[in-house]
Amino acid sequence: MLPTVPVTAAPRTLSPLATVSPVTALLAGDCLTDSADEATHDDTEATKEDAGVDADVRTIPVLPCSETHDFEVFDRFPVAGEAFPGDMAVTAAAESGCASGFEGFTGMPYQDSSLDLDYFTPTERSWAEPGGRNVVCLIFDPSGAGTGSLKGAER
Repeated sequence: MLPTVPVTAAPRTLSPLATVSPVTALLAGDCLTDSADEATHDDTEATKEDAGVDADVRTIPVLPCSETHDFEVFDRFPVAGEAFPGDMAVTAAAESGCASGFEGFTGMPYQDSSLDLDYFTPTERSWAEPGGRNVVCLIFDPSGAGTGSLKGAER
């Protein structure tokens, strides 16, 4: 499951416009819904036990940003190295890289923003897959789901 976002509305059904995409194929501008019923999981043990993003998610519903969604992909970048560097190194790269890219996307530094971020990170299992070395940075509004892009939100 993705990060927990407070939602005051009743649970919603998945939009008919949604498609299910591998996490390794997500691109900046993709909007995601926190739909545990539609996400598929790896059969390996989660590696980010205390983080908001479920480390074993393999696929996730992607929908147009004009639809109600929980998260938006705002950046994607590879983790360097030929061999998997380990969970701690990957998490450190994700935290630093996503925070660095946040201001370019929203127009406001992360530490000053009312918005929040999370990320998907490579796993030892995904490392050999196409796109499997990429960190996928997610932006979301902690007050709940919304419509439209948060690009240039300046908040």
